[in-house]
Amino acid sequence: MQDLVDKLQSKVKSYKRQFEEAEQQASTNLAKYRKAQHELDDAEERADMAETQANKLRARSRDALGPKVRRPLCWVCLSWADTV
Repeated sequence: MQDLVDKLQSKVKSYKRQFEEAEQQASTNLAKYRKAQHELDDAEERADMAETQANKLRARSRDALGPKVRRPLCWVCLSWADTV
């Protein structure tokens, strides 16, 4: 009977150790996930800022060139008058 109790206690001890290892692994994985999520959020924020800056520069570039003045369409040759 004592032998059976010893075996069961050994199994319980083994299960506790496995549980603690699994819990530690889960904690490590959760920390890695949170770090990756934070890095992703930062990267998306930087991408949004870069896109906003690019749009501003694009608009500023268009404004600097000024409006394009085109001559009326030449109905005889069906092209713009400034290309003839």
